[in-house]
Amino acid sequence: MKVVFKEPELQSRFEKAVDMHESFRKAVSVEVNLSDATSILSSIETLINSLSTGATAKAMFDYLLAKNMAQKVIGIKDETLGANEKKALLTAEVGDIMFYDKLSEYLIREAHYKLDSLRSALSYLKSEVQNLN
Repeated sequence: MKVVFKEPELQSRFEKAVDMHESFRKAVSVEVNLSDATSILSSIETLINSLSTGATAKAMFDYLLAKNMAQKVIGIKDETLGANEKKALLTAEVGDIMFYDKLSEYLIREAHYKLDSLRSALSYLKSEVQNLN
């Protein structure tokens, strides 16, 4: 894994957050058979159980991004660059953490959209079964 922080504690947190993110990503990306109620219920349960992992990873990335930005701002504040140039330089310096931070945010949104879709599919299956009776 890429070394982002010089401090071993922060690097360890980053690696742990990446692992948590990957675990959450796998839970969200599982394909579901929408014609099988058991499969839908299982996927809903998996998503609900993994949301806390995703939220924890996002919070860790937020913390690490703030820490990394603070360290990098100190390094570039004395340079004779314009504001836009400094912003671009700072973004490039913290890009690895910013990537995971944004990706975690979008993945949490994706999980909520998927939960809504699965609930709708389950509701549809329920109405179909009731129509058969």
